[in-house]
Amino acid sequence: MAEKRKCENCGKAMKQQFIGLKHCKCGTSWQKGIGYFQRTNDMVFALERKVTRKGKNSIRTKQIPVIRYKPNHQDIIDEIEQGDMMCALTATQCRACKGDMLEVNGCQPYLYSAGGKNYKRVRVGDAGDMYENGGDCTDCGAKRGYPHHVCCDCETCPICGGQLLSCGCGVFDTPS
Repeated sequence: MAEKRKCENCGKAMKQQFIGLKHCKCGTSWQKGIGYFQRTNDMVFALERKVTRKGKNSIRTKQIPVIRYKPNHQDIIDEIEQGDMMCALTATQCRACKGDMLEVNGCQPYLYSAGGKNYKRVRVGDAGDMYENGGDCTDCGAKRGYPHHVCCDCETCPICGGQLLSCGCGVFDTPS
């Protein structure tokens, strides 16, 4: 049975978001390996996939909770003005294929590059995609068999298998 952790500030039971990560309504959180800490508005809690070797010929994927930090609003405005952002935050037109995200079947099948290597994009419904068990993307509208649109929240990183927008693998879009 799960450990009943109590908040160090108010004494109430903490709710589990992920294994090893618990929150209290008073704004205190607890993470295994870190301990208690106060949440801030710029924190984003996510799961990151970690691939480990279990034996000689077997690979094991483990999801671990991570804390990421949102850039402040002025940083986002500065990056958009300088053209450094990979995507505009409120765009309905895909920056890569120029199609309306909710009207076309999906994005063009160009490659992503990172560290001097090119990677095929994970398509909607492919193994590892969040829609591999059926359905079209509810974020960008891409249909099964087509790539997600650039900056889709649901696109899978072709390197680590995590969420592309937050994985940190340094994947950049390049036309094939």
